[in-house]
Formats: sequence, structure tokens, C-alpha cells
Amino acid sequence: RLKSLHKVGRPAAAEARLLPVQASDGCIVDMRHCVECVGRQAALIVGVDAGGEPLPSTAHDALVAQGRTWAQHVAEPWQTLVLSGVYIVVTVCLGAPLATAVGNAALAAAA
Repeated sequence: RLKSLHKVGRPAAAEARLLPVQASDGCIVDMRHCVECVGRQAALIVGVDAGGEPLPSTAHDALVAQGRTWAQHVAEPWQTLVLSGVYIVVTVCLGAPLATAVGNAALAAAA
């Protein structure tokens, strides 16, 4: 049962930014509880509190580690493409057969 009309938004916000919502007092309490829980959990995920102070968080550390692993995985094809392109330019365009030069150098060093 809807008891009253509540205004949802930041208290310091201008009246134009507030959103009138019809909800029971219990719903408003539930919404506030959800916002508080999300705020706490978001702080643990990003690793800083609302004031910008670092928080010790295993979730944040695990996400950063996973992000670094994923970044290496994503960069791998581009690194391969660039290295292949460099090899082709050096061997075809400049006429310097790298494999033959390395083999000859290894044979000369062994002799």
C-alpha cells in the first residue's frame, strides 16, 4: 500500500533534479539499504573509499591481476603482427635474410 509521495535524489541537489516516486515507507527503507550495500561493495571493488583513501581489498587485487592477464592476452596478436611485419620488411624489402645470417654466424662460431 502506498502511503506517501517521496522525493528521491541527493538532498543537496536542486528541486528540479529530484524525482517524485510513489513508494511505501518500507520500500524507501529497502532502497536506502540497497544503496548503502552497493556503496560499500563498490568501494571494495575499486579499492578506495568515498573519500579517495585506499582500502585493502582482495577483490580489487584479484580484479587488477585478472585485468593485467587479459591485457597481455589481448596485446599478443598485435605484438605478433608487428614482429611479423618487421621480419617481412627486413628480409624482403631490405634483402637481409635473417635466418641465413644467424645460421652462418652460428656455424662460424662453432668452427
